[in-house]
Formats: sequence, structure tokens, C-alpha cells
Amino acid sequence: MTTKTLAASIHEVLSETITEYPIQAFPVIVANAINKSAFYHQVPHSVAGQTYLAQMAYMAQIYINAPSDKKKEGQPCSLAILTIFPSGEGKDVCKDDAAKIIKEIDDASLESFRQDIDAWKSNTQKNKGNRPHSPQSIFMRATTQGLLKHMSLSPSSSYIWSTGEGGYLFAGYSLQQSDTKGDSLSTLTDLIDRGTVITNLGGEDSSYISNKRFCLDISVQDVVVKKLLNDEMFRNQGFMARFLFASPKPLTYKPRTYEEAKLKPYDDSDLQIYWNLCKDLLDKSSSIKIRSILQKNEEANKLHHEYNEFIKKATDLESEGFYVDIAPFAKRSQQYVLRVAAVLAFFDGKDEVDYLTMKNAILIMKYSLDQWLLYLTQNKKCLDNILFKWLKSKESSGTTEFEVSKILQIGPEEIRFRDKRNSAIKILLEKKLIKYKDNNKKIIVLADASE
Repeated sequence: MTTKTLAASIHEVLSETITEYPIQAFPVIVANAINKSAFYHQVPHSVAGQTYLAQMAYMAQIYINAPSDKKKEGQPCSLAILTIFPSGEGKDVCKDDAAKIIKEIDDASLESFRQDIDAWKSNTQKNKGNRPHSPQSIFMRATTQGLLKHMSLSPSSSYIWSTGEGGYLFAGYSLQQSDTKGDSLSTLTDLIDRGTVITNLGGEDSSYISNKRFCLDISVQDVVVKKLLNDEMFRNQGFMARFLFASPKPLTYKPRTYEEAKLKPYDDSDLQIYWNLCKDLLDKSSSIKIRSILQKNEEANKLHHEYNEFIKKATDLESEGFYVDIAPFAKRSQQYVLRVAAVLAFFDGKDEVDYLTMKNAILIMKYSLDQWLLYLTQNKKCLDNILFKWLKSKESSGTTEFEVSKILQIGPEEIRFRDKRNSAIKILLEKKLIKYKDNNKKIIVLADASE
């Protein structure tokens, strides 16, 4: 993202594909910290920026609600962040920079909790009275039910599941077992969307969570996400559509001087300024009783309207809009962009969302949508090859006609979803490798097959 793009009109911004992560859309203190983390750990700006945005939301959601066009009381400013990046390339150390103060405070709270537990256990009236509950608010690995139970008892009000090992979430027990997957996806969605979950499972398994806030900050390898996108429940339930997304390639090797290599993030002034800001914000958190709503001012509201109209047009099926293939992701962004705007405004010390803040939020949201579109389109492009190879193999076995509807039952496993089948067929038709045998478009044949 260049300064020119940030200075451009909103119409220019919306008409262009955003390929560079818009770090200049962040408040200056945060943007400087993102730049330095990316420099020290030699990662793309999006890898650092994504996790900083998640940690910002974790801190902001203690204090504020985002504006909403649906509810007078606003909506949580909680965010779900997903970054695809290879293992061992620097994503975890970026999280360490972004969450340094948060982690220190959480560790101190847990140490105090352990002391309280020891005192409770050694009390002369052993185990009498109320047992202290863990204030832990940062998780790397958990089950959904364990998370619910903890949140229902914990005195904390803000939580984040932050990990560079995305398999802890996506390949964990809760989201892999067929009997728990649907419930777990709904639970995580409710936590992000509303911060309120009620489970009535009976006995100690029941839990009630109200007015708490929950973020996801997940980095994961490409192979895990591709598997999820082939899972009909993950795709159709809408869980993935809630994530702000980035899938950058690792940086190519660039030599560093010895003097550059001697520089360390813990001594960097820009990172220290960011950490001091985090301390100042979190020092006040214990006195917060009611979250304030950062409303849009009139200019920001007009800009948000323009964005909404852009998304409606871009997801219109009849006019083949730009985001038709990712319509659930794009439509979800109409309200989620307000969450990003609220987080940015909070870190800028503003008491409302103004025009510039809304524009910056749109830049970040549009980058995510463009990344989703690129990633999912790349995945779809290979589907036509899968289908064509299958059709050719069947032809060599004597089958020359293929009923479109039956491909969902007997076709390659990757194609057994209506949208993927249709996409693969569309591409093969465009390449003139197949054709319809009849006008009802129920039967396809290879282009060189006799009718």
C-alpha cells in the first residue's frame, strides 16, 4: 500500500485490487511497530500487521463496542484473524512483539491466582469457602467446551485464542469430531459475534457467558486451510467468512549487514513506544464497568454507506460482480468493517469513528477480501484440472456422457460440492474442453467426443 493509494478517493480505492498490506491505515504508533517487527523478523508486513490488529482488538474490546447498523447498543469490536504462512518463517516472534505487554499482564495474573489457590488449599478450614477462579485470558490450545467452562467462571472479560500453530484450533478435537464440529463452530461464532453463549448440557457441563469478548488470532499452514475449504460445514456455516485474511509468500533472501543483524527488537524505540501505549491502555482496564460505543460521525456514516453499496454491487450474481465467488465473505464485511474502524479509532484516542478512520478500516477490510478472492480463485483454478482428468479417465473406460447432477455423487471428492462443480465446469467450457450435449444442459461430453 502506498501513500498515493491512501490519499486516493474512496472510489479509486474500491475499484483497485489492494495487493500491499495497508500498514499506513494503522495509527502511527502501531504502524511503526508493525514496520519494525516485519524488519527484525524478515516477514511480509501482512504477517506482522495481522497479529497486531488482533491484539489491538483484544485490548479495545475491554473498553468499547463498535457501532452497528443492526443494533442500537452496538456490536463487539472482536475480530477473527487468519494468516496463512509457512512454519518457522517468523510469525510466532511477531506475535511475541505484538502481545508482549498483554502476555506479561496475563502471566502476572496467573501467578497471583496460583498464590491464591495455595492460600485456599492451606487454609485452616481446608477447601472451605469459594475456590478462586483462573483469570487466564490468552489461549494457545483449548477445546471449545473447556473454553466455555473457563470463561463462564473466570473474572476476566476479554479473551483471545492466539497461536502460530493453527492446527490447535482447526485440527483439534472440537472441530474434527463429527459429533462436536457443528456445535463448536456455532459456539465460536457466537463468542465472536455476540460475546454471549448459553449451554444447557446438564450438571457441571452447563455454562452461561454474557457480555464477554473473544478474539481469534490464528496463523496456519496452507495445507490445513485447503482441507477446511473442502469441508462443506466449514464453508456453509459461515465461520471462515468471519476472518480477516492474508496469505503472503515468504520474503526472498536479502542480505543484511552485520550492523543490521546486531539490532534487536527489545531495544527498539518504536516497539517500546508501542509497548508503553499498551501499558497505559491496560492499566485502566480494572476500572471499566460499562463499554462505550464509538459511533460513526456523519461523514463516516456516508462513507460506510458507499462501502455497503459497493459490496452489494460486487456480490450481485446477475451482473457477475467482482466478489460473487466470495459473496458470504464480502457481505459479512459490511458490519465487520465497523469493528475494524472502532479498534483503529480507539488506538488513535478518538471518541468517535470519523471519515479517515472509516476509510482506513475499509482499506484493511478490502485487502482481506482481495486476499480471500485471490486464494480461493487459485484453489478453484485447479479444480478444472481435477475434473478434466477424471472425465478423461472415465472416457478411456468407455463412458462418454456425464450427467451434471451425478458428478456430485460419483465425481472426484474435491468436486463434490455444487459451487466447486459449477466452477470447474464453467472453466472447462471456457477452455472449450467440454460441451453440453443437450439444450437442457444436463449432459456434458468431452469436446472431441462424438455426440
